Amino acid sequence: MDDSEFSDGNMAKTGVRYGGDQDLFEQIPFDLVFHNSGFSQADRERIVFHRHAEVLVPNSLPLIPCLGFIACRTAAERQTFLHLLPAESREFWESKVIIVLNLFERRWTFVEEVVEVDDTITFRFNPNTTNPGPFQIRFEYQENGTSDVLEWQGVESKLDDSLDIVLPDAVSGSVLLYLDDALAFADTLIFDDLPF
Repeated sequence: MDDSEFSDGNMAKTGVRYGGDQDLFEQIPFDLVFHNSGFSQADRERIVFHRHAEVLVPNSLPLIPCLGFIACRTAAERQTFLHLLPAESREFWESKVIIVLNLFERRWTFVEEVVEVDDTITFRFNPNTTNPGPFQIRFEYQENGTSDVLEWQGVESKLDDSLDIVLPDAVSGSVLLYLDDALAFADTLIFDDLPF
């Protein structure tokens, strides 16, 4: 947008440079803005300052037509994002929510995929996590058309493979999975009996 500006660092700090001209943009140290590895204590302030570089929009940024897409790491994260949208927005945004495998660092624990077969939900986690646990887990299931919520809590010492949860008599309902009180997955699942 023509009236947008940008900064070379954290706008709350003194010494930040900002504006909308090409010369300033070309002087932004993008190697520090997108820095993603360790650093010494001596370099900390400078790197963190530039990591907080900002795009400055005067009033508000309209999502349409400015937003090209919303990137998710996995199918499970895409499901969760779409599930959390209001129903009237979901259909509009669905085509803009895509999975991009090489955009994100994939070092931590997250849900890669969720599979429901018969009465079992299998949560498959990032097998390459550098921090597989332990995690406090909270699972909630609410069968569609009922007010009863089935809840399970526990501690898993390691989440780098999969976690199975059996729900006898489940047909279709809302599933929530939390890891250390952070939402890791949400969607409405339909349980199909396999014919073999």
